Amino acid sequence: MKGRVCKYAGGQWVIHFEDGVDVEVDRCTGGLRERRKGSGAAEDALETHGFDAVAGYAVCGGHGHLLVVSKSLATGRLPGYPEHVIYTAEQSKWVRMALTDPMGAYYLAVDR
Repeated sequence: MKGRVCKYAGGQWVIHFEDGVDVEVDRCTGGLRERRKGSGAAEDALETHGFDAVAGYAVCGGHGHLLVVSKSLATGRLPGYPEHVIYTAEQSKWVRMALTDPMGAYYLAVDR
């Protein structure tokens, strides 16, 4: 599903899908959660990356890494199901999203 990844002021990252679903990246954990509609427009974004599909997501250290397909090609259809198109990824890229307040940066000191 097509969409765009946008970075807003304050370091907030949001994945906007073409069907109207918005997914926010948690600034501390890197976790993903659906967010309410209408809170932030792409025009207000400091950084934007368009995509044809999301292929993967991982959190490592203080960053979220989103693998997006930036160019795809329709290469076939499922036999008997003409509405099901098979796409091949031609180009992909990793979008590195810095977490503004990563939980891994904190430690707990214990006094004995």
